[in-house]
Amino acid sequence: MRTLPVIVAGALLALDVPLLPAEAQAPSPAATVLADAAAAPTGESLPQLPTVEVAPRPVHTVPGYEPPPAPVIFDGRAAGIAAPQLSERRAPPPMPVQRPTQTISGVAQLGELLSLSVGGHSVPLFGVRLPAIGDRCSAERRAAPRACSEVARAALATRLGAGGAVSCRIPPGQSNHRAAAICLDSRGVDLGGFLVGEGFALADRTQSYDYVGAEGVARSLRRGLWRFR
Repeated sequence: MRTLPVIVAGALLALDVPLLPAEAQAPSPAATVLADAAAAPTGESLPQLPTVEVAPRPVHTVPGYEPPPAPVIFDGRAAGIAAPQLSERRAPPPMPVQRPTQTISGVAQLGELLSLSVGGHSVPLFGVRLPAIGDRCSAERRAAPRACSEVARAALATRLGAGGAVSCRIPPGQSNHRAAAICLDSRGVDLGGFLVGEGFALADRTQSYDYVGAEGVARSLRRGLWRFR
């Protein structure tokens, strides 16, 4: 028997509580853990675990990195990875032969169509051509229209005067036979540009575009043949 104090309504009472037999009492958790540890087998009685052999993993060796050589620029093109040998180099193209500018100077006379006669040589005017046969021109506003070829030759003769000297330059790329030339009179006036600007001739685009602007001015001002087109 075991006596336990109990307080009831402010009074302290003593109660006798019977004790249970030792075999009826529940073991404590700590006692259970100790009992399990004592009952566990020792290291000598543990079963042997199977041994598994693991094959070694392959190791790949990374070679040293070397950047590729830069391409070699050869004759304006990439010649590849390797530099070309000296024997592979092509010789540079030959330089064009600079021919001296041909000039003709002297006293000029009126030749055939739109050409001059200088020192016995016929020199056509470069970059100009006569209008069509049906085109009419007039040198003055009130003058009667005539064929443009007649008006152009008369204006050219007036410009040259009596025994007028000219200085002509032959542009490159022409044959020596009847090569056309750009001719200036004694005052430095371009005779071909004069005829086109007055509307007495047309710019010959097959030879040059130098007189296209003068032709546009004559057209806008309605000079020469542009008065009747």
